[in-house]
Formats: sequence, C-alpha cells, structure tokens
Amino acid sequence: MKKTAPLICYMLLQLLSSCNSDSINEEQSIYTIDLSRNNEITGSDFSTSISKTIKLESSSNSIFGSISKIAISNNKIYIFDNFNTQEILVFDIDGKFIHSLYQIGRGPGEVAYPKDFVIDKDGNIHVFDQIKHSVKVYNSNGNIIDINSLGCSMKNFSILLNGNYIGYIGNRSNQYINNTLITNNLVFFNSSNELYNQMYPLEEDITYYHLGGGLSQNYKNETIFSAPGDYNIYKVFKKEPVPFCRIQLGKHTLPLKLIEQHKTNYLEFHNRLARKTNYIYYFNQFVTV
Repeated sequence: MKKTAPLICYMLLQLLSSCNSDSINEEQSIYTIDLSRNNEITGSDFSTSISKTIKLESSSNSIFGSISKIAISNNKIYIFDNFNTQEILVFDIDGKFIHSLYQIGRGPGEVAYPKDFVIDKDGNIHVFDQIKHSVKVYNSNGNIIDINSLGCSMKNFSILLNGNYIGYIGNRSNQYINNTLITNNLVFFNSSNELYNQMYPLEEDITYYHLGGGLSQNYKNETIFSAPGDYNIYKVFKKEPVPFCRIQLGKHTLPLKLIEQHKTNYLEFHNRLARKTNYIYYFNQFVTV
C-alpha cells in the first residue's frame, strides 16, 4: 500500500482538475476515476507535472516536524503541523517565513489544541480548537477578529459557500450541543453558530475516528467530503452532500467482510490489515482544483 496511496492522491488531483466545477450541480452525472488497472506508482511517474518548487525558509522559528495541511491564500503559504509543533506557519509566496499564526496555550488569544483550519473567501483564517470547542478567526495579518463557539469536538471542519460552518465528528459518540445529542457525523451550523442539521449516522461499533476522511476545500472555497469505506467524493451544498466523483479501485477495494471482522478494533485493523495489504479504505488528503 505504500506505493498505492500516493497514486490515489495524485490521480485525484489530476482527474478532479479536469472536472469543471462550474458545471457540477445536484442533477448532473457522477464522474468516475478508474484506478483498478494500476498496480503502483512512484514519484518519477508524475514529477514532470510539477511546474514550480518553492523552498521554504528554515530557521529556529519556522521548524515543523510534519505537514498535516497546506493552504495558499493572498500570496501566502500556510503550513499546519498538527502532530508535532501544532503550529500554523505562514510564509510568503517565495518561501520566506513571516510568522506563526498563534501561540499554543490556554490564555487569551492562544489556541489550546488546534485541530484543523480553513481559509474563507475573504482570506480570513479559521482555526478550530479541539479543547475549547471554538473557532478563532484571524485576518491575513494574523490578528484575531472573531471567536465562534461550536460546542463539540470535531475531526475537521469547513465553511460552506453561505459562510456557515460544517463539522465532521469522525464517529465520536456521547456528545451534546446545547442539550442536543449528536447522532450523526456531519453537523451543520447556522449563521448564529447554532446546530440546525445532522447527517450520516454515527456507527458506535466502528472506530472511525482515527481514520482519514472528512471535509476539505478546493480553490473556489467549495466544501468537499469523503468518508472511510465510501469510495464516493461529495460536494457539500447548503443542505447536504452531493456525489460528484466515484473512485474505482478494483483489487485494492477493501472487502466488506474484512471491515466487519475488524471494525471494533482500530489497532488491529490499522496495524495488521491496512498497513500490510494493498487495500485502500479511505482518502486521508486529496486536492481538488
């Protein structure tokens, strides 16, 4: 699977790039990406498609251990290291380090446990704090301009085109928002940050939370959704996700019987099955342009 996973990320980038998002709506057919005939792919197979390489400035203030998410907005590059430093580092378009977006901590203006971030159409950066269950909003200069309380833990989140938040719970049960029990993986908030809709029921006997999938955005600020075990890619409109792309993996598709056998034991599933086979169960990160 080590060589198959990069194939998925790259092919999704290429195929979704060819889909004109202006022409996709709720009534149109679903695009299909057929990867069933591919066995493996290496970096040399697609290195010729790289048009520019940006070298990021390295200093004691711009160190990160891993990259969880990258975004580019207003000629700035945002690098999020969710696993080590938990910082969002900001570089200019030439790779020069500008600043860290926030300080880690529980004091005023600090972020206790950043879990995800998105950038809205105005260039403001929204950072979700997993401990405080809130979103801190920064302008492009790094100043806090708003704080929005959502009231629950989420694996990741996004902003719909109408400006409202949507969150992906990641199958975490026993959560309440203002005395309302969360029974679904997708939670929709209105303009007052109040819960108004839920979709995709939680499956309490499946340990999805540590797996991939969830919400992301393309360059047009449209919200994209994928879920473990579901080989469809969705666009999320105001009310519900609509499938616009289906991935066919052929022999790399994880058999349902194996999901049933291992669904209650995440460590066994991930370490003994997912890492040691050529099956692909979820898309951890993908890019649509």
